[in-house]
Amino acid sequence: MMAAKMAKSGWIGIELDKSEEGKLLVKRVVPESPAVKAGFREGDVLVAVEGVKYADGNKEKLMAVKE
Repeated sequence: MMAAKMAKSGWIGIELDKSEEGKLLVKRVVPESPAVKAGFREGDVLVAVEGVKYADGNKEKLMAVKE
């Protein structure tokens, strides 16, 4: 069941944490994951996905982009 879910939604290989300012921070990068190959590092800040900014007011737009 988990494999089917991951196949549908994809997997990058990062763990995120939200800062006090509401920024999404890369907390951990899983070794040998697509995130490593893409150059993600601990401490990176995620600001947008496909032009949609990470913000509480954009939850619906972000969900639509992820599908």
